Amino acid sequence: MNICFIACFYKTVLFQRIAKELEKRIEDITISWISTSPKWTNYLTNNGVRRELITQIAPRDEIQSQDKETAREILAKAEKLNGKSANFITQSDRIVSHWAQDRAEEYLLYCTHIINEKIKGERIKIIFGETTALHETLTAFICKIQGANSRSRTQ
Repeated sequence: MNICFIACFYKTVLFQRIAKELEKRIEDITISWISTSPKWTNYLTNNGVRRELITQIAPRDEIQSQDKETAREILAKAEKLNGKSANFITQSDRIVSHWAQDRAEEYLLYCTHIINEKIKGERIKIIFGETTALHETLTAFICKIQGANSRSRTQ
């Protein structure tokens, strides 16, 4: 089974301990990570997580133009499956909500592309995290498209 944790400040320490215990107890498990923080990515690698199992989302990275349309299609599918607009995702993030609309939309599309590719490419079945930041809420929002389940603190 493939599962993923979303690094979230000091919860990352707890999640990493849970991940180690799961790896000890479950023979056929692969645990990967999503992180937006180089600090927590370094913490994970310094504590035994292989770098290739961590997807680093960098706010300054940009989405390629050919991936933008695909990201828009993914968001449209997710909106239909969830019965709500994706606009709430950028509006509820405590940092992104203060950005200019075009920058926030670009970041949403970039994250959509990265997260969807991770879920699909790694065949992730369950994702654990909190849903307060854009990338966390977005992950929960698009899980259904790839047949994954999101287990977040707010659900």
